[in-house]
Amino acid sequence: MLRDGEPFVFRTFPVDVPAFLRTWRPGPARAVWDRHYLVAPGHGLRLAGGERVEVTRLVTDDGFRVEEAVLTATFPLDWMALTCVANVLPSSFRTVDIDGRTPQAFVDSLATPSLPQASVLVQETSSFLGSVIGRVQRLTVPDWNTRMLSVAYESPNGTALRSLLAGAGLRGVQHRDLCDELREAHRIATTPPTPVRPARPRSAA
Repeated sequence: MLRDGEPFVFRTFPVDVPAFLRTWRPGPARAVWDRHYLVAPGHGLRLAGGERVEVTRLVTDDGFRVEEAVLTATFPLDWMALTCVANVLPSSFRTVDIDGRTPQAFVDSLATPSLPQASVLVQETSSFLGSVIGRVQRLTVPDWNTRMLSVAYESPNGTALRSLLAGAGLRGVQHRDLCDELREAHRIATTPPTPVRPARPRSAA
């Protein structure tokens, strides 16, 4: 069940910003760098704005798929936060391997080729309708040479989020995970191009 009080996020990757968002109360704009780590499927790990660590997971309730916050922690990270992070990392990582004293120490301790990761520039504008926040995010990933447009709907009230999506005609639309999109961008960026075979010369007549 989606329980009120927890932050839920429903994310889409549209071609353009939905027109109905222009009727919502406008909120602040911001631009931040996040560090995303490609961890266990169904989970997300990021260093948000260089200030806090966030762990998320995908949950489904009656066919309604959303992203649920598991951890939001600021530095220094305590043992419980470090354990939560370790639980979504590859098995080669142990809790004691993660340095949670400062953001830079955290980044350095996870800097290994076995853990795909990238910095993402998030240019965001927000708008509000009741308890629901609409976040329009233009994402730039220099490490993997890609850009994408994301529109996320966020609320601590699962019922309000459900109603909003139904009223906006998004009832049949499935949540798309940002980690899945980044995973595909990483795959494309790291796949060697297919070599082009030279044409065979024609035999002389």
